[in-house]
Formats: sequence, C-alpha cells, structure tokens
Amino acid sequence: MKISKIKLLIFSFLLIANTTFAKDIKISEIVNKAESVMKVVPGQMDLETLQSISLNDNTDVQISYERLVQAQKQIAQARAEYFPYGVGTILGLYFTNAFSPLILIELVSSLPSKIFTVQKNKHLRTAQKHTLRAVRENIKNQTALIYYSFLKQEALLKLAQIELNLLKQQIEVKNEELSLGLATETDVANSELNFYTLNEAVLKYKSFYLEERKALNILIGRRMNAKPIDLAPARVTDHGFSVVDMSGLESMAVERSHEIKAANAMIRASKSNRRATKWSIISFSGIGFGYISRVKKSQSQVREAYLRRELLENTIRTSVYTKISNYKNFVEIYELDSHLYDGTKVMVTGDINEFSVGQRAKGSVLKSARLLLKDLRVLVRTNYDALIKQSDLKRTIPVELITNNNVIELK
Repeated sequence: MKISKIKLLIFSFLLIANTTFAKDIKISEIVNKAESVMKVVPGQMDLETLQSISLNDNTDVQISYERLVQAQKQIAQARAEYFPYGVGTILGLYFTNAFSPLILIELVSSLPSKIFTVQKNKHLRTAQKHTLRAVRENIKNQTALIYYSFLKQEALLKLAQIELNLLKQQIEVKNEELSLGLATETDVANSELNFYTLNEAVLKYKSFYLEERKALNILIGRRMNAKPIDLAPARVTDHGFSVVDMSGLESMAVERSHEIKAANAMIRASKSNRRATKWSIISFSGIGFGYISRVKKSQSQVREAYLRRELLENTIRTSVYTKISNYKNFVEIYELDSHLYDGTKVMVTGDINEFSVGQRAKGSVLKSARLLLKDLRVLVRTNYDALIKQSDLKRTIPVELITNNNVIELK
C-alpha cells in the first residue's frame, strides 16, 4: 500500500520537530526544573533562623510584636490592592489556597496593666513573665505561618512561569500544525488565549509577591525596601505521631501552657489582694462605708480569675484534639498527593523518553508536562498546608511527641 504525500509530509514534520525539540525538552529541564521549586539552595534562610531574628532575645517582645503586626498589615494591604474582588478563575486555578489567613493570635489570658491595687506583687510579676513567654510563642507560630505561606506562593508562582514557557512552545506547535493542515485557526487562537490569560494572571500575582517580600524585611527589622531575603523550601518529614492517650496529651498541654501558668499566678494574686482588702479594716484606709464594696470586689476578682483559668483550660484541651486531627488529615492528603505525583512523573518521563527517539509528537509531550505541573502544584499546596498545621500543633504540645513516624490513634 502506497503512502500518500500528505502522510509523508506529516511524518517528516514530526521527525524534524522531535529532533529539534529534543535539544530543549529534557528530563532535567521539565521534571527537574519543576521540582527545583522545592530544593534548598545554599544561602537561603530556614524557619529557625527567621524566628530567631524576628524574636531576638535582646529585642523587647513588644518590638517583635509590633513588627509582626506591621508585616501582616503590609501583606493584607497588598492583597486588598491587587485582589480587591478575589483571585478570579485563572488565579484560582493556579493559586488555590495560596493565601493563608493571617490571624494575630491574642492570649486568652491577657494581663491588663492594672487589675489590683496591690503593687509589686510577686504573683503579678510571675503572671507577667509567663504572659510574655506565651506572647513569644505566639510570635514564633505566626512567623512560621508567614514563612510557609510565602514559600507556598513563591513555588506556585515559579510553576506558573514554567507553564507559560510550555504554553509558548505549544503556540509554536499549533502554528506549525496549521501550516500542515493539522490544526485550525481556532486551535491556534485557543492556545494564544491560554497563554495570554495565564500571563496576565502571573504578572498580577508577581506584583503582589514582590510587595509581600517587603513584609519579610519588616518582620526581621530591616528597611522595607532592602534586598529581599531568600527563604529555604521545606518538606513534610514527620509522617505521623506516636500512639498516645488523648487525655494524657491534653493534660500535658495544659501543664506546659504559659497561659495557664499566668492564669494560676493571677489566681494567687487575686487571693492575696482579697486577704489584704479584708485586713485593711485595721488600718485607716479600711475605715469607711467603702470597705464592704472593696471586699466584695476583691472576692469577685478571685471568682473571675478561676473562671478565666477554667475557660482557658477547656480551650486548650479542645484545641489539642482539633490540631492533631487537622495535622493528621493534612499529612494523609499530602501522602496521597505525593503518590499521585510520583505516578504522573513516571508517565511523563516515559513520554519524554519516547519523544527523544521520535515515537511521540511534541504537542503530546507538552500536554503531559503540563499535567505534571498541575499535580506538582497540588502537592506543593498540601505540603505547606500540612507544615502550617504542624506549626500550630507545636504551639500546643511538646515537639518530641510529633517527631517520629508512627501513626496516632485518636481516642
């Protein structure tokens, strides 16, 4: 059976295209380049270093707190400026859940500057000490949230830029196919539309990203317009927990809580104040019609201190189960997405190998590569979401309980 001229022409085109494209599209330039968004480069700053700088022991806690507030305001203002009506369809496709909520966690057991008339009470000083320690822990947790959120957004932006390159090549393929009668003007127009739509979204998101990098400078006390710092990518490494009894874990969380320690000190302070108020009747300050009201007020303050501690303890116990469950769920999703990506990676690697020997068309390989990017985007999001949940959990329970590879049983 004779081969028609058109079939010979098509075969010749595919052979030439494959030979030419093989110089450009390689495993190291598709898979490796895509995965590079999660690789650490020397000189990048890790989370521990960022937390250490943002909360230096020589820096007043109030200053660190104000820096954190300013950094969060900078990010929030940038979002409002560039995305006043949301992210839209295209941005939503690429950057779904990229924006993590920035919530400045306030202490449940906040310590007003003046509660009791007792001056220089050692219990108040103890409460203040533990309150400041709790504030430091909250700042560290919020710094981790900013760190992981920023890395997630940065990785998604890099992957979108890689896809732009693939879409640009796809336009070239469609134009070549059009000249051979293998594609229509509509096919070319659709490819161009995909490219320009994504390009517009990426440019908009990159503008926000550049503004967000300034917030990192604010967080560590640098000039906002100083050269941005580079953060080191992070990966989920702790795939589970040791088997523990939830009631014991809740008790441990309550026992180590600085907020609870501050609340206990406030109870002792209120009791001291009540005793002092009752005995004030023997002094000139205790004489008068206001004595009974002062005693009642001091007794009320004791009851209030106990109620505040009870509320705080219930909040902590509830949060332990919630945070463990959330982290466990996100780790399971991450592991599932990781398996899916590994399968896609094997498929794409096979497609590229076939392409390199002329057994697969260029357009087909580009389509496979874009599928790889899609699955990697999902994996990046679940990775950093799991790390954020892990940081929240570390704020509540000892770190050593979440650094092994066993599976937790929620009882």
